[in-house]
Order: sequence, then structure tokens, then C-alpha cells
Amino acid sequence: MKLAHHALSLVLALTSLGGLVPACADGDRGGGDGGDPALAGYPDELVLPATLDPPEDEEVGTSPCVFDDDHWACRLNVEGAGFFALDLGEGRRAYSRTVRARIGAEGLVDAYDLPIFVYEGDGGGPDLGAPVVFRPETILPPRATSAVALDVNLNRADYDGFVAVFDTSDPEGTSQYQQSLTVFDSLGEAHQIEIYFTQTAPGQWAWNAMCPFGDIDGTDNGDGLVVAAGSMVFDDQGRLQTGTQVQSGVTFFGAEPQDLTFDFGSAIDDGGDGSGSSSYAAASSLNDVLQDGYPAGWLAHLSVDFSGALVAVYTNGRTVTLGRLAVALFDAPSELAPIAPHVWLATSGSGPGALGPAADGSRGSVRSWSLLDAP
Repeated sequence: MKLAHHALSLVLALTSLGGLVPACADGDRGGGDGGDPALAGYPDELVLPATLDPPEDEEVGTSPCVFDDDHWACRLNVEGAGFFALDLGEGRRAYSRTVRARIGAEGLVDAYDLPIFVYEGDGGGPDLGAPVVFRPETILPPRATSAVALDVNLNRADYDGFVAVFDTSDPEGTSQYQQSLTVFDSLGEAHQIEIYFTQTAPGQWAWNAMCPFGDIDGTDNGDGLVVAAGSMVFDDQGRLQTGTQVQSGVTFFGAEPQDLTFDFGSAIDDGGDGSGSSSYAAASSLNDVLQDGYPAGWLAHLSVDFSGALVAVYTNGRTVTLGRLAVALFDAPSELAPIAPHVWLATSGSGPGALGPAADGSRGSVRSWSLLDAP
């Protein structure tokens, strides 16, 4: 399929729409809907600059919609009740059930370069807010690690009857087990942490998290510095009885201060069930580790799912729901006024558009596909 490559300008005098947009007395241009700016007043003339004609033939594409280096245009259709909301500027809106969408200078726009309204975030919950013009975040800022969760088994049989005391000058010689993990500072720089576990009595363990001193002062000093420390006590079944942390603060070189909170499981003394880390007579090992920090990432691609969610994937592996397409419902959609192919205005006959997230309540879902050979 070949699409026409030409620019056009649709200049539509709204007074020519006849009974579709009835004239109102001065001071009551919008019928007092109280919700839809499109009914609050009309300009004498509406200009819709279009970069290309809406296609007349069936488009060729792949489902679902993905904006990336190979696909920069998508077809979005409302499946079910409702219309996408488009920004006409000056507080006015237009509506469409099908849009040829792309990411432009104004954000997510249709074929006429009209911004498409989106609810920020996941588009749910009581703090929905008002829909906005959507401009995807091309850079995801880094997040400093604040929480680390580890699930380890610490070999109870390692206790040799002597009271062991951890020595920072000889961490490997004064511990029975060590484990490496990576955390991130506020700039997104990665730092390797070594956690040393020392059994101080049967079923009682001290742990010390250390990083190279050079990570703190910016030198090449490789000596270790304790940045977090605590202890664990296990019951006679090897379950986590108590867990404490006595040190947590660290300031990596050039970054903001941050606390590192370590979670080793659901301690019984804290009302938990003792799950998580254990101390059985079995080889010390790491079962799982999670931390909540990450480096900066650049937008790799943006997709649209059936609920209208705009899901971004960044080069750091993070997946973030940036927004959700807004869909408007009308009491009498047949009374909408057409102003361009597939584009309508609300009228006093149609009533105001009741906006909400796509696929919410009786609002339709979104069927989408990436367009091939887009001009």
C-alpha cells in the first residue's frame, strides 16, 4: 500500500456545521456541561494541519503497537465504546475512534499532529488526575539502592566451639561465608559489596557488608570499609528467630548519602514465620538476592497494550508504565460533529465527553498494530 505524501490544511468554519453544532446565546456557548472544554466555546475557525491523508486502504502492520527504531507509526483503534481524546489547543478537544499515531515533537500525536490525551502512570487508583499531553521520558534516571533482600543458608556445622570475632583487616580469615552483590549510588554507578558472615555461637551469626575504601574517597585504596552490619539468630529448627541491623549509612564518592537496609527474611520475633534465610547443617549458599537500585537507562521501545497502557522498556532493563490512553464516553455519540475524516467535536446534542482510562468500566479497550512501510 502506498500512502500519499503531501501536506494539507483543513480550514473548517464551525458555523458551516449547521445543526450539528447549534448556535448558543452569548454567555452560553457550551450548554453548561461543566466538564468538556469542547462545549465551553468555539473559535470562529478551526485549522487542522495534517501531514498525510488518513489511509483509505487496509494498512499492513504487525500486532501489537511498538514504537522503536524500525516502527515509528501505529494504528490505534477503540474496540468497544468510546473515543480517543485529541488536543485542539486552548482547552478544546476533538475525538476519534481510530488514530494513526506517532511520537512527534509534541509527544504522542495523530495524523493531523493533534496530541493524544493520556493519563499519567498506570491510569488507575483514586489519584487519577486529569489527562495530559503525553511526552515519553527518553531517559530513566538512576535509582540509588536502598533495600537489599537476601535468602541464604548459613551452615550451622561450621561452628568450631571458639568465639569468633570479625576483623575488618582479615575479613576472609574471620568469617565462614562471604557473598558478593552489586548496589547502585544516586548517580547510577555500580559498587560491589562483599557480605561476610561469622558464626559467633551455635545458630548465631554476625554479618558485615564491606566495599573498597576507594569507592568512598575516590582513591585506588582497595582496603575494605564496613557500610552495613547486623546479626541473626536461628532457632533449633534452623529458622530465622531474630534479625537486627546496627549500621546502614554510606556515601559513595560524588554521590548522595544513602541508607542500605538488609532483609534476610521473616523473623519469628517480629511476628513472621521464620522463612527466608536459614541455618541448617548444609553448605552455606545463596538462594536469592534482590536490590532495588539501577543505573540510568535510555528508551529502547514503547508499546501499547489492550488496556491502552503505554509501556516503556529502557536499556537498563527496566519496564515502566508511563501512561494510559484516555477514552471519552458520550450520551449520544451519533450527535458528534464531524470536522475531518475520523475526527469529531462534541456538541450540545452529544453531551460532554466523560473521560477515563481505556478499558475502564464500560470504556472500550485498544486494538493496535505497528505500521509497515510508514512514510
